[in-house]
Amino acid sequence: METSELTPELDRCTIRLAGEILELLSRRWWPPWPPGRRPRDPELRKNLGRLHMAIAEARRLAAKGAFDASAQTELLNRLGELKPASLSADSAGELLEVVDQQLIAAGDQTLLCSLLEAEYERDEGEETRLVVTWSDLYRTKPIAASCAFRAGETPTEPQLQEARNKLAALYRTRAMAYALSRARTMTKARSLLLVPVALLPVVLAVIALADQVSKRMSWREGALAAVAGALGASLSSGYALRDQLPRISQLRAYIYLLAAQAPLGAAAGLFLWLVVASGLVTVAHDNSLVRAAVAFVAGFSEPFVLSTVARIAGTDTKPPVGSSRGGDGEAVRRRTRTGGDGDTTARASR
Repeated sequence: METSELTPELDRCTIRLAGEILELLSRRWWPPWPPGRRPRDPELRKNLGRLHMAIAEARRLAAKGAFDASAQTELLNRLGELKPASLSADSAGELLEVVDQQLIAAGDQTLLCSLLEAEYERDEGEETRLVVTWSDLYRTKPIAASCAFRAGETPTEPQLQEARNKLAALYRTRAMAYALSRARTMTKARSLLLVPVALLPVVLAVIALADQVSKRMSWREGALAAVAGALGASLSSGYALRDQLPRISQLRAYIYLLAAQAPLGAAAGLFLWLVVASGLVTVAHDNSLVRAAVAFVAGFSEPFVLSTVARIAGTDTKPPVGSSRGGDGEAVRRRTRTGGDGDTTARASR
C-alpha cells in the first residue's frame, strides 16, 4: 500500500492496532484457560472486526490524501494509546461510532457508494423495522451518487457531499436510537433479578403452609409441583431462544430473563397444584404425578394459568394463546420481535 501521505505516527499506530486486533480475534473463546484476555462476547468480536476494517479504510484514505494533517491528528489522538484487549463491547461500539463519522466525512466515492449500497440492502432486509434504516429518514433510494456509481460514472462532488450528509445523519440517528433501546432493555433485564428474591421465600412459605393446613397436600408434592413449573418455564424459554434468534442486546438480557423465568414458573406451578388439589378444578386420575404434570404446563404456558383463573373467577375474559399476554415462551418470542439494537436480525434455522 502506498503510504506517502500517511504520517509516520498514524502509520505505526494503525499497523500496531491491526496486528493486535487480529491476534485477539485469533484466540478461541473456549476453553477459558490458559488465563488471559479472550474476546468471548460475540458482540465484542463483531465490533473488533469492524474496527479492523475501519483502520484499513482509514489507511487507504490517508494514503490517497483524503485525510489532511488535522484529521490524521484527531484520529491518532483517539487510537494512539488504545489497547484493543481492554475494550468491552460497549466501549468498542462507541469508538466505532466516532471513527465511522470521521471516515464518512473524508470518504471518497468508493467508500461512500459502498456504504450506500449496504444501507439500501439493510433497508430491504431488516424484517423487524426496529433498527433505524434508510427509509426511516429518506424517501429517495438510490440517491444521485449511487445512480452515477452504478452507471460506471464518477459522482460529482455535490453528489458525494449529499451522500456524506445523509450517511452521517443516518449513522448518528441509529447510534442514538440503539443506545436508548439498549439502556431500556438492560434496565428492565436487571430489574428482573428482583423476581427470584421476592418469589422464592413466598414459594417456600406456601409449600410449608399447605403441608400444615391440609392432609391432602405434602411438602414433597408441593416441592415437586414447584420444580415442575420451573422446568416448564425454563423449557419454554429455551424453545424461544432456539426458534427465534433475538437481537444482540436481547441476548445480553436473556440471562436475566432466564433467572426470572424459573421462579415465575415455580409460582405458577404451585398455584395450579393448589387449585387441582383443592378440587376447584378437577382432572382425570388425580394423583401427585398428574398434579406435577399440570404444574409443568402452568410453567410452560401463561395463557393456561390465566384461563384457569378466569374459570375459577367465573369471568369470560380468557386471554387467547398468542395474545398480548402470551405465555412464558410466547412472551420471550414476542420480546424478540419488539426489542432492538443496532444489529441486523438473523433467523435461527429450525
